[in-house]
Amino acid sequence: MANIINLEQQQVSNEEFKVYSGKDLSLYLTDSDNPSNEVEAFLYRKQLSIDTFIKAKMFKQILFDKMTDDQKLHYKVAVMEQIIYEMRNGEISSDSGYDEEIGAVANIDYLTYISIAPLCKQNLECAGLWSRKVKGTRVFDAGDIL
Repeated sequence: MANIINLEQQQVSNEEFKVYSGKDLSLYLTDSDNPSNEVEAFLYRKQLSIDTFIKAKMFKQILFDKMTDDQKLHYKVAVMEQIIYEMRNGEISSDSGYDEEIGAVANIDYLTYISIAPLCKQNLECAGLWSRKVKGTRVFDAGDIL
């Protein structure tokens, strides 16, 4: 699979996503006159949301240039799996769990729990990015979340 995924660039491309998932995002994102720009913006936003999650919850920086090829592959697959998950289930992370007519319909903690795709999580684990353990000390161990 490494030959269809460019391990030199951190950003997932539409072509990589198309080969990996069989879905061309330009067919799904057709609200503008320039679907190419819309696809690039969509991919950038999704990748940034995964990076932000890793920084905020796992206390890790994405140092793509220092990652092994296997880690890079799993990181990019994680991003693509999250996109596939959100295409099927919606963008859960932006849902408030509240309906104006009936009130609360879902607990925010539950929505947070299901906002990351299971296959995204597994690939982030394989890339070494899904862990809250702090190296170099035996004093602090926050354990794993989700």
